[in-house]
Amino acid sequence: MDRTRYLEILRGLKSNVKTAKNLPDRKRPHQPIMLLIALSNLAQGRPRLQDYSSLEAGYNRLFKTYGLPDRSSHPEQPFRALYKTGLWDIPEWKNLDHGNNGTLRVGQLKQQGIKGGFRQEVHDLLNSDKAVLFKSISMLLDDFFPWILHEDILNELNLENASGGIDLSHDSSQFALYKRRIRDPRFGKKVLQAYRHQCAICKYRLTIGGMGFGLEAAHIKTYCHEGPNRPDNGLALCTLHHKAFDIGAIGLEQSEESYCVLVSPQVQGDQTSMRVLTDYQGHQIARPAQDSLAPNPMYVNWHRGAVFRG
Repeated sequence: MDRTRYLEILRGLKSNVKTAKNLPDRKRPHQPIMLLIALSNLAQGRPRLQDYSSLEAGYNRLFKTYGLPDRSSHPEQPFRALYKTGLWDIPEWKNLDHGNNGTLRVGQLKQQGIKGGFRQEVHDLLNSDKAVLFKSISMLLDDFFPWILHEDILNELNLENASGGIDLSHDSSQFALYKRRIRDPRFGKKVLQAYRHQCAICKYRLTIGGMGFGLEAAHIKTYCHEGPNRPDNGLALCTLHHKAFDIGAIGLEQSEESYCVLVSPQVQGDQTSMRVLTDYQGHQIARPAQDSLAPNPMYVNWHRGAVFRG
């Protein structure tokens, strides 16, 4: 498989994967998670084909934190679905039991030590062209996960140096097929101004030399899921509460005057650590400078259903 065809398939993944049931605009991250695990294995020099049990363990760990809220993990689904993309190889495919809807039996996959991984020609391409390998990782992260979680996901996959020393900051001709959505820099400026350059939850505001740090403009409906660059889809949040918001540890609930903070019952930690979230449970967020810039209920409701782990 040549580079062009490979990138076409990867680029089309976002439009081809199904949205989560009852969660509009939230693409299922099942196949991206399985691909990221396979890319990590390849980058670390592991064999092309891995036992399903090994892939399942890595998948479950990532899905628990970065998958869909309140959804069960079913790694056998992307293990099967990827076979039909032309990227994935399951040598024992024809000998497997397929249900009426094409499902695979997890028991059989484990008991028979069924292996899966990239097709040989895909493996060879990625192994010989590290720029394509690391661009693949970048594309999957950009298309399916909020940017503030990228570093954490890379660390989980032992891919802290995911650029491999290769400059991926611009589209070269070999990656012209992939056009990343660009965050509008005016979005961040407008959101931070709207909330007077302080966190809408904890009122954090620090500067050094007159310049603020640790404060970010967060999308309520995440950018990777087509959330618009509009101030009413934004919140000024400190780095901690931004990450907590994007991972679903906190959410918002509409109150009479504004929105109040919800804390996921799934968050665990010692009493001191938990206070950075629980101290704000039920507290109203700051109101922006203008009512027209207040969070749009449509985006808040999307986050509540698609991200918050209630």
